[in-house]
Amino acid sequence: MSTYNLIISKDGYDISTIDPRNLIFHSELDTAAVALQGTSQQTGNSGNTLTFTITHGLGFIPFALVYLKTSYYPNNWKWCPFFAASWAADFLGNKDTVYNTNIRIDGTNLVVRVILGNGSSDKVTIKYYLFNVAM
Repeated sequence: MSTYNLIISKDGYDISTIDPRNLIFHSELDTAAVALQGTSQQTGNSGNTLTFTITHGLGFIPFALVYLKTSYYPNNWKWCPFFAASWAADFLGNKDTVYNTNIRIDGTNLVVRVILGNGSSDKVTIKYYLFNVAM
């Protein structure tokens, strides 16, 4: 009986390579795969707390990566969670702008909270990746 595997190699490497470092995915190896990904967007005013609740329903607490960008600086993605103090240049490079975030995740939901403090309304976009690896 034959055995079949799903193997994806890096560009320029043959899938028959012996070195797993040259592989992106191998079905017989413990590699993390994205179970769910997406984006969500909300608009709020200075001092508002925006709460993004993403229902994943995976039944376990997955490893998560979350990124954030704002309309104030639309080309800058920031890895969450983070805390930006008003006395220090935050990720946007503006000492008057404060974005504070936190993440909570359980077997059903990913919850991302963003506290706005930039003095005006702002559109916030989050991008999330949930992996099939339990925390």
